[in-house]
Amino acid sequence: MLSDAFHLRGKLWADKKDFDRALADYNEAIRIDGNPLSFNNRGYVRYLKKDFDRALADYDEALHRFPHNPAFLYNRSLAWRDKGELKKAIADLDEAAGIIPAGTDFLMTVLSTRAFVQEISGDFVQARAGYKAVLGSDPKNQVAIEGLNRLGE
Repeated sequence: MLSDAFHLRGKLWADKKDFDRALADYNEAIRIDGNPLSFNNRGYVRYLKKDFDRALADYDEALHRFPHNPAFLYNRSLAWRDKGELKKAIADLDEAAGIIPAGTDFLMTVLSTRAFVQEISGDFVQARAGYKAVLGSDPKNQVAIEGLNRLGE
C-alpha cells in the first residue's frame, strides 16, 4: 500500500534525524489513509523537535483511532512529562502499565518511567516504591538503580 511506503520512509528519515523529511512523509501517509501508527510516529518526531503541543495532538488522534494502545500512551506520557504536566504523564503511564503483559521489557520501561515522573513531581514515597518494584522484576534496570541512588538508597 502506498501509505505504508511513505510511513516506512518517514521512519527511515526519522532514524537519520532528518525530521523535516520524516514529517513530510508521515503527513503524506496520514493524508492517504490516516493510520494511527503514522499519527503516533509523526507525534514522536514532533516530540523530538520539542513541539509538544502538536505531538500531543498527534498522540491524541492516534489514541482516538486506536484506543488504549500502550505504546501511544507511553509516547504521550513523555510529551506530557516534558511539558511539565506530570499528573497527566502519570495517568498515561498508569493506563499503559495496566495493559502491558507482566514480565515484559516494555512494562519495566513504563514502570521505571512512572517512578521517575513521580520522583520529579516530588512524590518520593511512590517513586521509591516504584523503583523497588521494578528492581524486584529487573534487578539490572539502570533507571531504577539510578533513581534509588538519587533518593539516597
